[in-house]
Amino acid sequence: MSLSLSRREKILLLVMVVIVGFAAYYYWLYQPLVEETQALELEKNRLGRQLFIEMAMAQRVPEMRELYDSVRHIEREIDFLNLTAEDFLELIQEISKNSNAELVAFFPNETADHLRLNITMIGNYEDIYRFLSGLKRLASQIDVNYLNLRVDGEKLKMDMRLTRQNHEGYRYEEGGEPL
Repeated sequence: MSLSLSRREKILLLVMVVIVGFAAYYYWLYQPLVEETQALELEKNRLGRQLFIEMAMAQRVPEMRELYDSVRHIEREIDFLNLTAEDFLELIQEISKNSNAELVAFFPNETADHLRLNITMIGNYEDIYRFLSGLKRLASQIDVNYLNLRVDGEKLKMDMRLTRQNHEGYRYEEGGEPL
């Protein structure tokens, strides 16, 4: 069986092959590239918006840092208000250690509504002064009920009684007043 095609049939067959070739190219190569291009264009736009937002935030960093620095002391005061009795005792010991004053006696007495500390320290004038200065940051939480300084040889001996009201269980509204 011999296939003899006329010139017209050969041209039609060639045109058909070209059309099928273009269709295959369109569906298997060109169309996926167009979809990928559209997806990449959307990703580019999303990343551009994200970059714009992050650049705007980066420009505000100095302003936000100033604001943070202006309210940082409030955070520390809140942290001091939320100290547990154990944390408070550790803080007093840390202040004592930093002042170079010798903590001779340390008697905590905790009740449901307050913590009372009887403290005896020995040190020179500067050591005792540093300890009392270190207590300044706790001024909003403690009352000094008793303070006695006396010369003991070349050193000073200090007896003091501190009272801290327990705020555990208290809830505060925004203005700082108990509810």
